[in-house]
Amino acid sequence: MTASIGSTVDKKTEAELSAGRILNEKQTDWRSMWICIFLQFIVGVQISVYYMSMWPYLSGLDKTADVDFLGWIIAACSIGCSISNPIYGFWNQKTMSVKWPVITGFLIAAVGQFWYGLLTAATNVKWWMLLARFLTGLGVGNIAALRVYAATASTSKDRMRAISFGTGGFVLGISFGPVISAVFTPLGAHGLRIGFFVFNMYTGVAYLMALICFLSCFVIHFMFKESYAGIVTKEEKENDDLIVPKFDVPGAIICIYLFMIVNIIATNVEVLSTPLTTVLYDWKDSDSILYNGITLALSCIVSVTFHVILGTSRIGKIDRRNQILIGIVLFLLYHVFMYPWGFYSGPLNFLPEGMETTEVGGCYADYLWCNETTRVPLAVYLFCFIVFFGTSFPFVETPASALYSEILGPRKQGTMQGFFSLGGSIAPVISSISSTAIFKYTGYRYVIVLQTVLLLVGGALILIFYKRLVPLKVIKKSEDEKNSFSTIVLSFDNKETRRMTVSNEKQTDWRSMWICIFLQFVVGVQISVYYMSMWPYLSGLDKSADFDFLGWVVAACSIGCTISNPLYGYWNQKTMSVKWPVITGFLIAAVGQGWYGLLGLFDNVKWMMLLARFLTGLGVGNIAALRVYAAMASTPKDRMRAISFGTGGFVLGFSFGPVISAVFTPLGEEGIRLGGFVLNMYTVVAYLMVLLCIFGCFIIYFFFNESYVGIVTKEEQEKDDVTVPMFDIPAALICIYLFMIVNMTATNIEVMSSPLTTVLYDWKDSDSIFYNGIALAISSAISVSFNIAQGATRIGKIDKRKQMLFGLTFFLLYQAFMFPWGFYSGPLNFLPKGMETTEAGGCYAEYLWCNDTTRVPMPIYFFCFIVFFGVAFPFVETPSPALFSEILGPRKQGTMQGFFSLGGSLAPVIASITSTAIFKYTGYRYVIVFQAITLLVAVLLILVFYKRLVPLKVVKKGSESTISEEN
Repeated sequence: MTASIGSTVDKKTEAELSAGRILNEKQTDWRSMWICIFLQFIVGVQISVYYMSMWPYLSGLDKTADVDFLGWIIAACSIGCSISNPIYGFWNQKTMSVKWPVITGFLIAAVGQFWYGLLTAATNVKWWMLLARFLTGLGVGNIAALRVYAATASTSKDRMRAISFGTGGFVLGISFGPVISAVFTPLGAHGLRIGFFVFNMYTGVAYLMALICFLSCFVIHFMFKESYAGIVTKEEKENDDLIVPKFDVPGAIICIYLFMIVNIIATNVEVLSTPLTTVLYDWKDSDSILYNGITLALSCIVSVTFHVILGTSRIGKIDRRNQILIGIVLFLLYHVFMYPWGFYSGPLNFLPEGMETTEVGGCYADYLWCNETTRVPLAVYLFCFIVFFGTSFPFVETPASALYSEILGPRKQGTMQGFFSLGGSIAPVISSISSTAIFKYTGYRYVIVLQTVLLLVGGALILIFYKRLVPLKVIKKSEDEKNSFSTIVLSFDNKETRRMTVSNEKQTDWRSMWICIFLQFVVGVQISVYYMSMWPYLSGLDKSADFDFLGWVVAACSIGCTISNPLYGYWNQKTMSVKWPVITGFLIAAVGQGWYGLLGLFDNVKWMMLLARFLTGLGVGNIAALRVYAAMASTPKDRMRAISFGTGGFVLGFSFGPVISAVFTPLGEEGIRLGGFVLNMYTVVAYLMVLLCIFGCFIIYFFFNESYVGIVTKEEQEKDDVTVPMFDIPAALICIYLFMIVNMTATNIEVMSSPLTTVLYDWKDSDSIFYNGIALAISSAISVSFNIAQGATRIGKIDKRKQMLFGLTFFLLYQAFMFPWGFYSGPLNFLPKGMETTEAGGCYAEYLWCNDTTRVPMPIYFFCFIVFFGVAFPFVETPSPALFSEILGPRKQGTMQGFFSLGGSLAPVIASITSTAIFKYTGYRYVIVFQAITLLVAVLLILVFYKRLVPLKVVKKGSESTISEEN
């Protein structure tokens, strides 16, 4: 008996050493990884660059456009991402290439961005803008491929750093997008006209985005080298008799859900910042974009700082589950303080009659909820935006992504990362549409409630499935028993990896991983850049557009992502290529962004905007391929770092997008007209996004090297007589759900920020965009900081389930404080008769709910936006994709990552459409309630499936098969 036991132990020890040797011999190609991180930044910028300026741009070009349509335009990019994310992921899965998917995505995004810049020459602008954003979304969906690279091109010890930096890059891009837009505000809304080209504060950004897309293509083509150090290859499996078992599906799904709710909240925070500050503080469009851009920039700095910390310090070593839980708690704090409590001052002011938000801030006359909505103190708003939002985001986004990759295991993750990215892309669709609708009809109270529910659900899921949210274990085949298996642990967790030489033979290619992270940032920017500015842009271009349609516009990008996410993932799955899916996505996104910038050239602007955003979404769905790379190109010890940084990159881009938009507010809505082209605070951002997409294509084509070190190849399985079993589908689905609700909440927070602050604090459009941009920048900085901490410190080592529960808790706190409690001051104010939100803030006359909606004190709003949102997001967004990857195990994850990205892309579709509609008719109270419910469901799922949310274990043939659930 003793001899038998000793023999078994010897076999397991041998298998562990063999397994660890393979992955530890590999090295992360950090040159390519940095390019990947940079491209994630570009993606983030492409996504978010118009967030704050989109509404002024749209409303100035198409008077038929309303906030409802703005929601759809904002969602269009996410819709495009939702569509393309799985495509880029699948592309990477099949070709093991990140370069071409990314280049393709940037080229598509460049078209979308250029289209966005040409909107001044179009009629029916809102529809062309929607199409432009959709096209951009199709392009920046290539972030799925970038995430794949971050996860699979990094070694286990580098993975958390790669993912954290990648996430930080994306978050920085998302956060920096609106800042870029704000930079162009001096051009004004009129700008310069050269023929039919108008170069103003809106179109100039779009042209810049198109250029950046082309530059990205150049960088990845000439400087990127693919090296998947996080994959155990077929040859390695055969040589060491290893098996990469199936990953835990529920665990992966929970990661996706966490990733989704983080993106939902981030999107809502950024998109709603402009309209929210317009009504809360009576900021006009340009002021709102500018101030929110500054705030978002600061938040972005906080987030990036934490992303760096996660990737370079011991904080990143903290159990990913605990990191996510921390982020959720901070998100919840954001919501608590941002809720329009009765003890806040109020009600909100209405726009002066006959004036628009381009002139003064305040509630539109139909924002009846302004009569009963209190005003979140400006200090609270700024603090929440900068601190809570900036801190919480990286602690959910990064560990969720890293955990997802670890759950998938050392296998190709293109498809699965595509689905992961899809979750992040769909989240803005859900949030932008739902939050803008909720904001329009009920105020921002229910947006807070809805997001709180989503966070609580995410936290519950982490707690319930805590023991299952663990890295996949590779097992060694038995030489004695061909028909049985022995469980040989090859965890993506550092404790296990130290004992496993299979994974440790490989090294994460950090050069390519950083490129992947950067491209995720670019995708994030492409998605969220217009969130805060979309409504002013839309309402200014098309007066027929309402807040309901805004939800659809916001959702269009996510719908595009939803469609493309699985496609990019499948592309990666079949080709094991990340490069071309990502390039394709960026090219599509460039078209969408360019279209968005050209909306002024069209009639029916709201429909053109919706189409532009949808096209952008199709492009940025390539984030699925990027996520695949982050999961498959990183070794187990590097996976959390790679996914954390990748998620941080995306989150940073997503959060920084509105900041870029805010930067261009000085250009004004008039801007500079060059012929038919208008370069104003809205279009310039779109053009900038096109350039960013092109730049992303350049980066991944020239500097990116695909190296899937996180996959146990068929050869490795055969050599080591191991088997990678089927992953746990329920666990993977839970990760996707978590990723979805995070994106839904983020989308609602960002999309609803402008209209919400417009009615809460009587900010005109420009003021709303500006102040929300500042808050979002600070919140983004917090999020990125936590992403960095997750990738670089022991925080990233915290159980991913606990991290997600932590993040969900903060999301719920955000919802709690942002709920329009009766003890807040109120009701909200209505727009002065005859005035628009471009002139003054306040509720529209049709917003009857303003009469019985209180005003969240401005300090609480800012505190929730900055701190709760900033902290919660990274603790759900990052661990959920990381856990999803671990659940899938060390196999090709392109297709599954594509579906994961699809979830993230679909979430914004649902969020933007539903939230804008709910907001329009009932105020923001029920938006918050809806989000709170989704968050609570997430928390519940984690708790119920806690033991199944663990990494996949690779088993050895010939011994008793067991799957360890925890280290």
